[in-house]
Amino acid sequence: MKPLIEVELRGLMSAEQYQALIRRLNEEGVPVEADDKDTYFFNFPRGIFKVCDEISKDQGKLSLKIGSEETGALQETEIVVGREQVPAFRNFFANLGYTDFHLVPQKRQNFFLPDSTLSLKFTEDFQHHFELEGELLEDEADVPAERERLKGICREYGLTPMEPEEIAARVQVIKKRLGFIK
Repeated sequence: MKPLIEVELRGLMSAEQYQALIRRLNEEGVPVEADDKDTYFFNFPRGIFKVCDEISKDQGKLSLKIGSEETGALQETEIVVGREQVPAFRNFFANLGYTDFHLVPQKRQNFFLPDSTLSLKFTEDFQHHFELEGELLEDEADVPAERERLKGICREYGLTPMEPEEIAARVQVIKKRLGFIK
């Protein structure tokens, strides 16, 4: 089975923008779910490798995203597991040599727009920010059009996606602080 491609845009927000957008989305009746989680991001140079304790959903998840995080288009494979299995999987991967990880508690709300999910998040590393994720794609050739569609949604809600260079710089600072890169 070929991995699907996740296309997402990410951007920073002030606390005031964050709260105003939550109010707007609620007033518009956009379906929402709480999605608080503790995520263990492993030091993985080819993309994103993480184990999540999805507190609000009462489940765990293993996630492997291959590609460059900065581009916002990664091949994604996810496996849902029981919450009680999260520590065992973290240890399992440590025994395979993935001993460096960064625990990131996330306060998160997912708003379900037509053909996309707008997640409003707070983490220590990124503070208030958003991730706008489109439908999963099968063909790399569809990525540019999907990215443009998502940019249109950002304009509708007054959101400014970060440029790939901005995301790369922020991720580099975090990885250096953690000792993942020298």
